Amino acid sequence: LSFLSHIPNLVVVAPKDNTELEDMLAYAINYPGPIAIRYPKGDNLWDEVSSDIVVPIEYGKSERLLVGKDIAIIAVGSMVKTGQEVAKKLGDMGKDITLVNGRFISPIDKDMIDELANTHSLLITMEENVRNGGFGQKVSDYLYSQGKSIKFINISVPDEFIDHGGTLELHQRYGLDPDSIVDRIILESE
Repeated sequence: LSFLSHIPNLVVVAPKDNTELEDMLAYAINYPGPIAIRYPKGDNLWDEVSSDIVVPIEYGKSERLLVGKDIAIIAVGSMVKTGQEVAKKLGDMGKDITLVNGRFISPIDKDMIDELANTHSLLITMEENVRNGGFGQKVSDYLYSQGKSIKFINISVPDEFIDHGGTLELHQRYGLDPDSIVDRIILESE
């Protein structure tokens, strides 16, 4: 993702599941410019993400899956499913969570980010990508440029060579599994 996000006028999207992949392919066919669709390795994309309402794909717009008031999580791609698990665990701890499917890595949904930054005490981004040039860095840079002072945590892959392995094993090794993410949120939000 990071190397694609710097190409001018290239739209970059990441589906949360198979249904959204189909919707994004249909959107890409009709879009008048170049689009890159990022999907994860393995079969974890095919786990459907439960949602009460299906929001059609709209240029540069995200999809709100849960509405809360304490902590806002914006997850992209396969991390949306993980975001649901994290939101459930934090909810069980008494936290009121907003969960957003970011959908668009480029361009980011500035309206949604502004709204979340103005109504929550903590904003978290979750991505299966390195921080440098990634979704979280774009959000962080935008927050800074707008003078937003919300506490921000970026959950991403470390900037290092990544070992080979299965998705679950690598998520646990690099802190992208739900339990590690919850532990980090609790630690960094105190």
